[in-house]
Amino acid sequence: MKKMVRRRKYYVDNQVQSALVGRVIRYWLLSLFIVGTLTFLGWMFVYPGIGSLVGPGAVLPEAVPVFVMGIISTCLLLPWALRDLIRFSNRFVGPILRIRRVMKEFAEGKAVAAIHLREGDYWQDLADVFNQLLERYQTDELEPNGVDASENDPSLSQVGV
Repeated sequence: MKKMVRRRKYYVDNQVQSALVGRVIRYWLLSLFIVGTLTFLGWMFVYPGIGSLVGPGAVLPEAVPVFVMGIISTCLLLPWALRDLIRFSNRFVGPILRIRRVMKEFAEGKAVAAIHLREGDYWQDLADVFNQLLERYQTDELEPNGVDASENDPSLSQVGV
């Protein structure tokens, strides 16, 4: 049984993972704005008019703690959500970086081994296709230019290679 290698680093592709984090923060800010606006409008319908919010018998002192608790709750949740997003994104960003690195080494003519991704990683099918290509190349079924060797050498097609 293959030993599972744990990740030591989750933030591996600054461009992709930073874009994802930026989107989550924008969605978070937008949701704060929408929830705050809807809560404010809700208070306006329950206690009609601005006067009921700031005038005598105002409900604004009651509304402020609701807003504050909502903001505190989401501020406590955001770091957890961002950490989870970074860890999750590593399951598809990490394999692509690894496949790209191995393909670059292969293109440079270096010896490369088959790619084995961690359990739970995305792009397993892409690694499998690369491994099939690598295997065909290593068994001399493909010439370096990627053409099937039997197409260029009629003697190979007769032998069944």
